[in-house]
This record gives sequence, structure tokens and C-alpha cells, in this order.
Amino acid sequence: MQRLLPYPAVLYDANIIVYYCFYCPVRLGERAEYLIQGELTEKVRTISDRLRRDGKTIKTIEVIMKEVTDVVLADAVRQRICNEEVREGVGLARGAQFPPMLELQILEKCRKSARKIQSAGWFVVDHYLAGPAEITALRQFFRNASVDPALRSRFSRHKRPVPSDQDLHLMSYSQVSRLPVLTDDGHFIVMRSELKTLGFATEIVPLRTVV
Repeated sequence: MQRLLPYPAVLYDANIIVYYCFYCPVRLGERAEYLIQGELTEKVRTISDRLRRDGKTIKTIEVIMKEVTDVVLADAVRQRICNEEVREGVGLARGAQFPPMLELQILEKCRKSARKIQSAGWFVVDHYLAGPAEITALRQFFRNASVDPALRSRFSRHKRPVPSDQDLHLMSYSQVSRLPVLTDDGHFIVMRSELKTLGFATEIVPLRTVV
């Protein structure tokens, strides 16, 4: 937490925003209400509350927010409802299909939360797009790093080495705004020291290191 507090604001990536929004009390039939939330929702909300109490602003950029509402939330919901603990919590028998209407209800609650925070005074969505030269330089940095014998072992074999354009824009915005990015995304984390040293980002703070 100490790495975030010196800054007037903190940037959230898509994963952090999804964790914050993924907080959905649901009820199936006559069963008691059950809370479905992301694996790290409680942690992200605790961090957000602390930042707000300390007078910090939480920010992101438009392309990240659009990615959250259009793609990432739906992917997170689909993944979470496959969890056996969640399925048991809503009263589903093993192997039973998750009710499509309940899945849609969860997704709509998450999207409602995403809309709600955008109107909150403590959350700001800035318009920012890095220039073509900056994006090209960042892409080339990740391509080079992924084949460097000293660095390539950091990269997951299951993900492409170059981050999405949305993430590249957020990295660039971190450098321009002089603000840190709070993230749970491996693309940010594996090269965080190099991104800072080379002037591609101000600070990358992995969520799981914040206490």
C-alpha cells in the first residue's frame, strides 16, 4: 500500500475494475441469498476504500473502461460460474447447467456497478490515446523481451507476448500522467522493472503485493 500512497491518484487496469464491480448478491428459487464475487474483489474494495479515505483519486482511461464493459466482465462471469463453490452456493447439482437467466442477471449487475462508479466523484475516466510511435515502441519492447534468453522465461506460454492495445495505452498514460498502475495482469507485471527503467511507465504495482 505504501507504494501507492505517495501519488495523488492511482490507475486501475481492466482486471482491477472487474474485481471491484464483481459483487453480486443473487438468489435462485427459494434459497437464501448468495454472494457471488471475484476471487480478489474483497481485496480490491478494501484498497479502494483506503485510497478514498486518504483523498486519492482512482482513474483509468476510456479504452480500458470500454474493454471492461464490452468484453472482460462477460469473460469473468463465464469463468466464475464454472467454479464448483459458486455453483454449490446457488444450489446447483453437480453437472447441472448454470441458468442462462441467472448468468445474465449477474452480468447486468456487474455492468451496473461499472456504470455507477463512472459517475462517482472518486473515480475518473480520462480520454487518452498514445501516439503511433509510442505504441510501436512498446510493442517492439515486448517482442524483443519475449525472445531475449534472459527474459523470455517470464512470459506465459499460454498468452501472446505483446499486450492488448488497451493495455499499451494505459502503460503510456502511466508515464505521461506520472501515476502508478495497480494491476493483476501478467503483461504488466512480468516486465514492470524494465517498463519503469526505460520510461514506458511510471510504476507498476502488482495487486497481490499490496498489503
